[in-house]
Amino acid sequence: MRDKFNPNLLNEKGLNLQAIFDIGALPIDMIDALEKSTADLPNYNQLILIGHGGSALWNSITSESSDSSNPIDDFSVKTMSTFFERNLPGKQFKFLYPGETIIPLQSLGTLAGWHHPSLFRIGINKKWGSWFAYRAVVLAASNYEASVPMDGASPCVSCTTTECISACPAGAVQGNDFEFQKCFNYRLEPNSKCKDRCLARISCPVAQEARYPLDQIKYHYGRSLKSMS
Repeated sequence: MRDKFNPNLLNEKGLNLQAIFDIGALPIDMIDALEKSTADLPNYNQLILIGHGGSALWNSITSESSDSSNPIDDFSVKTMSTFFERNLPGKQFKFLYPGETIIPLQSLGTLAGWHHPSLFRIGINKKWGSWFAYRAVVLAASNYEASVPMDGASPCVSCTTTECISACPAGAVQGNDFEFQKCFNYRLEPNSKCKDRCLARISCPVAQEARYPLDQIKYHYGRSLKSMS
């Protein structure tokens, strides 16, 4: 008999993407990677992938005062910890992400049906467009029903506008190729229009209603720019 997964707390806080995998059913290469990085893997039955789509998580975080240098990670860990304490009292859980363990987030996102490649090299799906992100990967001694992958093919396959190509001022988006160096070089220019946003991503017509608010976009791209400098 499987336990019932209750996502209410997570959804209320904006962690509104959840995928549950039985560890034994994961691809063998992923199991091997987990075994190499996690000595106590036999203590856990499932891997739980948590993400967010749209602006709800950001709204939750900004409504709480915080002096954290990593407010999104800290909020996600705190919320997930509370979730487990309420729903799985006494059972073990362990964060792999955020953390030092190297986790193939996009591979997990593909298994969950969240991730399809886009021309501007950010994951995309029909429901959220490119406006989603991975927030936590947790091993848990849980017994939930495994998730069914999100339905839907890549929206890029049927796109006829390719607005992201013309919107990229660096000319980095070139059909099925993406020239990362052009993107990086342009973002570092003094008068770059992409210092705190990606114009190709913003121009994508898929799920525009889910687009992050500008302050959230600036936060993420500001951090990425700092890491490039």
